Amino acid sequence: MSEQPNISIVTVLNNITDLYKLIEHHWNTIDYPKDKLEWIIVDNSRESDSNKIPAIENVLYLHVDTQEFIDKINFDGDEEKILWNYYKKLGKLPIGFLRDYAVGCTQHEYILHYDIDTIYTPKTLSRKLRKLRDNKLECIYCKCMLGYDIYAKKLYKLENEHGGFSSTLFHTRDFWKRGGFKWSDIDNEAYNFHYNKGLDRNMENYYDSIKILSIDNIHKYKPININLENMDIKIPDIVNSITINNHPLSTLLNDLFYGLCTNVLGINSEIIEGFKNEKWSNYNIKVEKKSKEKIIIKQISSLKLDTINICFLNLTYPIWETFNKIEFDCILLESMKNVDQMSSILEKAGYIYINNLFINKKMLQN
Repeated sequence: MSEQPNISIVTVLNNITDLYKLIEHHWNTIDYPKDKLEWIIVDNSRESDSNKIPAIENVLYLHVDTQEFIDKINFDGDEEKILWNYYKKLGKLPIGFLRDYAVGCTQHEYILHYDIDTIYTPKTLSRKLRKLRDNKLECIYCKCMLGYDIYAKKLYKLENEHGGFSSTLFHTRDFWKRGGFKWSDIDNEAYNFHYNKGLDRNMENYYDSIKILSIDNIHKYKPININLENMDIKIPDIVNSITINNHPLSTLLNDLFYGLCTNVLGINSEIIEGFKNEKWSNYNIKVEKKSKEKIIIKQISSLKLDTINICFLNLTYPIWETFNKIEFDCILLESMKNVDQMSSILEKAGYIYINNLFINKKMLQN
């Protein structure tokens, strides 16, 4: 390879702070001159996590305040601003905006995307650089990568035919300047970024990046069994020290009701005890199988709650009159039985489905 150019790395953090230890690990193991690197880390959590980020030269942590930028976001087809209000209440910005913001803070010609829930080999960067330059490309990405289940300690293959994985993007600054990321993209942001923007190509080298699969993200993927007998894939010891046990909706619900006194109702819930917050009051009622709805309504009413913000519903049969008598801010269906029928019932009752939650439309209207 000719002279090694300066390269910018960008990372958008999630709220799983146990993964932050990978920042120092990757920095120390990257097989590339550190004086030719800068790493821009963007955080959109409710509160700054700067004290949890290792102090490393050339690594810059930036906390982005949602309220400062949310007015700049417009979601396609969101005339009633339902999705916009959801993100405002959540205190979050779309991943498309955050990636674009991170790239905009860089100063070098080549830009590599590192996701915090992904393992990268020491030579990932240099291999991508060689692929880009040798083929005179402007952007490369992978539609396949490995996934590592941190509980079973097992490797899988992951596929994303819709634009590839954002965590594998490597591109030039000029390529980004032709349009950048679509600010309103909430997933699969790689597609709108690279489609029809210039010289881009899928890079068939999926073992360079390994997605860390946990309770937080495994629902986003469909892991495929793969035979790797002839390949020596090493998982760093630090990855096997990571423990992620919180339900993926725990952080989301905490953000949605941030700072508010919140009443949480479980109906035969098996997971409500895993959701703890000092401002939450949790109640879990038990109902017999096939109990009449008027009995369920009576049990809920006996709690004498002015409002019920969150409902964990775990019934194996459909109910509907309950939602005419009692209003909830959001509902989580624990049971997958009758899920299609319950989804239809809740939609007719004025709930919309966002991020695995049924949210009362009234909560998201101006």
